[in-house]
Amino acid sequence: MTLTTSAFYAPHAGNVLAAEVAVTGKQESEKKGKDFDATDSITVKKAEEPNGETKEPIPRALKPAPSEVPWPIEKYKSYIDIPPSGSGLRVQLDSRRWVELNSLSATEKIDGKNVDIFWKADGELIDPPQGFDPLSLVPARVENQMLKSTRGVSLQVVGPKGTRASMSTSGVGGYGNFSVPIDDEFVQLPLTTIMSDIPYNHAYVEVSVSQENWVDVSLDNSQGMQVLQSLEDRRLYVVIDDAWHYAWQLKIERDKGEPIVMTPTVVGGSVSSSFFPESLRSSVREEFQSAQIVAFYFDKEQPMPKLLKLQRSLYDVVRFKNLSVFPGPKSAVRISVNGVPISEEQKQILTPLDETSNESTTLADNLKPDNETELIPLSGTVVDAKGNPVPECWVGMFVTPQEFDKFRKSSKPFATGPPLAFEARTDDAGVFSILALKSHFVFDGSFWAVRKDGATGTLSMNCTWSYLQDHLKIRISEEQGKVQVVDPEDEPIVGAKVTLEAIQIPRSVTRELPEEVQNRQTAVTNNDGEVTFRGWSSAAIRGVGVTAEGFGTQYLKSIFASQWVKGEEPLKLTLHPTASLSGQIIGYESSKMENLQLQILTETRGAQPPMSGRAVVDIVEDGRFSVDNIAAGRVLMVSSLTADSLMKMKIPYIPSLTPGEDRIIIDNPQLVPAVVVRQQFIKSDTKEGIPDMKLRVLWGSAINDGSWRQSKPTTTDKNGWWTAHVLPGPINIRVSSRPEGYAGTSWFDGRSGHLGIEAEVPVTDQLVTLPPEVYVPRKSLSGRLQYADGSPANDWSVYGHPISWNDVGVGGVRTNREGLFTWTYPTGYPPRLYKASNRKWLTDHHFTDSYVIPKLISTEPLILEIPELPDTNE
Repeated sequence: MTLTTSAFYAPHAGNVLAAEVAVTGKQESEKKGKDFDATDSITVKKAEEPNGETKEPIPRALKPAPSEVPWPIEKYKSYIDIPPSGSGLRVQLDSRRWVELNSLSATEKIDGKNVDIFWKADGELIDPPQGFDPLSLVPARVENQMLKSTRGVSLQVVGPKGTRASMSTSGVGGYGNFSVPIDDEFVQLPLTTIMSDIPYNHAYVEVSVSQENWVDVSLDNSQGMQVLQSLEDRRLYVVIDDAWHYAWQLKIERDKGEPIVMTPTVVGGSVSSSFFPESLRSSVREEFQSAQIVAFYFDKEQPMPKLLKLQRSLYDVVRFKNLSVFPGPKSAVRISVNGVPISEEQKQILTPLDETSNESTTLADNLKPDNETELIPLSGTVVDAKGNPVPECWVGMFVTPQEFDKFRKSSKPFATGPPLAFEARTDDAGVFSILALKSHFVFDGSFWAVRKDGATGTLSMNCTWSYLQDHLKIRISEEQGKVQVVDPEDEPIVGAKVTLEAIQIPRSVTRELPEEVQNRQTAVTNNDGEVTFRGWSSAAIRGVGVTAEGFGTQYLKSIFASQWVKGEEPLKLTLHPTASLSGQIIGYESSKMENLQLQILTETRGAQPPMSGRAVVDIVEDGRFSVDNIAAGRVLMVSSLTADSLMKMKIPYIPSLTPGEDRIIIDNPQLVPAVVVRQQFIKSDTKEGIPDMKLRVLWGSAINDGSWRQSKPTTTDKNGWWTAHVLPGPINIRVSSRPEGYAGTSWFDGRSGHLGIEAEVPVTDQLVTLPPEVYVPRKSLSGRLQYADGSPANDWSVYGHPISWNDVGVGGVRTNREGLFTWTYPTGYPPRLYKASNRKWLTDHHFTDSYVIPKLISTEPLILEIPELPDTNE
């Protein structure tokens, strides 16, 4: 998309397929000659495709909308400072309607005066005052958090008389909605709004514009709706499932006068909301109990008017996405109409699956190992804390599988960690030998040792095989860690099975135990509800699984630090009250999906550390499943379907379980055909494909819950293509590779989702080709971090933020003994905000990070200065 080009044609206008706007707020009603809509709050709801109602074709002989429509500055002086009409991003819905996003703005105090600063949607400043620094629009950090921003948006709609429009934006705010006559046939709707409390670097604006054709709607409770009146309140309510999809108007008459056209006061509130009177709820038919409402408020000082005609017009929805909240760094603005991208570079390509590409074998598993498979002799030692050899010790080798090593992947559903590759036992000298299978030039994996008394030690390596041969030594500590399990009344639970699932390496990272090691680290609680694990202190324990009668299986997630452990005391785990859950998988065929299972997970609140629930359930012939005694809380699910399965499971939102509840799921999981999607990674300058890019494609619940349970790890082929079978809907592409000399921009230009590059995959039986992911040349920036006396600040982490304090940044890199550091960043996003941190280890398993905002001494060379001791803790 070229943002300097102002016009985009929207060929799909007239069919609503995407997000719709619901407006709730106060509105002056019964105005003659003028429609007024002062909205207090705006919400956005993802809409289903409506009933197929579309506008009637407009004869070509009709007069087209004027293209040059200046702001109404003669009537409304507040528009005089806004950049001229025609200079923004214009979307032509049809020959008689267009929408233009003019600019974003903020008010800045310059020389004691409030000055409005304007910029284009992509962040390019528009005639800024001389010497204006765009960084002044970035809020300061308060207690290590950036304050939220407030921005203005200027937008206009032009269409035939009677055109209605509503707007939804990021943040919170209201907007004035009125029309200004252009001539006898067309009106202008200048929509200006303030978006407040924006917590992100990018924003969206969505405008719903009525079509020229208005359809009469019967007031006799037909056409899939119910009409109710509150005579006491002088109000009329239309109850309907898809109220948000339409603009509404009501023609009324008072005292045999001229008809009055009213617009609704509320669109989109539910029957159970405060916008609908309790006195009428019992009158709502059962099929409309979850429907939306359209409410018309009449003057209470007058009798109910005569209702002449109710009309509606299907909305066309224009969405401007990735708008720059902070001018300067470029945003990748995206525009869609009714959910369909309208610029060529955004459009997806759909082709039959049997078509092949001359550039890539997209549907073939074309990944090959770097070298031929061979056997490598390995010899290592296991020693205790004093360096003495440990005889008769079990040793397991676990290799993180490469994409082509499919035989190394665990065949067990829901397995944690890589499967056991090889095992051995130490001799009297503590030496073990393994004849390992080499299928890649780099070893990436771990070795775990389990002594006869159960003490464990581990060594994780990512290195060449020759280096591994010379440095294979596993050390087992003599520390002991205890876990105590109690019930909700704080009474010890005797006979519970406790499994060690994750530990933290001293002054390092957390490691999950492979399943084979977990099986060797399982114990039963004694009369005090305690078990002991050797080789690690209580503070090092990060993940624990507990199975107890009446409580099912509950576990402590490995992401939680054992911050509740002090000294040598046990890690105390309080099991959570349970509930039961049952449901049925829609679309399940036992003959085609033998051995399908569900893993049901729950997240609890209350007790610290927080224990979560976990259960694996089988599916019976009719698709039914159930689980008893699972910890009450928020419910998550994942199926045993493989990442390459031709079917995917659509998991609905399930409200949290309460203790003791016996829940039957109403909105059940559903099996749907997978969609084959592909994408090419290319270099911006040469247009060449980028091979060997490691990435993970996420869909469904994995996008938001961070579990990666619904995802596919893969690698681009020699031409830069990746392919995956995904659940239709939103997906994220999380890239872990960094090609030499190039960098991606999605984390800075607004195209990133929760966990990676975002995309939307339609429901189709065709191959979906996403727009290419373009990598730009990478640049470097070196600098020096020093103390106030000029001495180097050694062993600090330095962060650079290209947009605001809320972006992911291009740090943190460590300073060396001279205080020197080097950042690399994608072209167009140089660091412009700086932060430094220093980590202090309080114990082997607890630390504190101190953060400071350094003073910029110079830019060429880049020199940052910090005080001798940081004064900000996080």
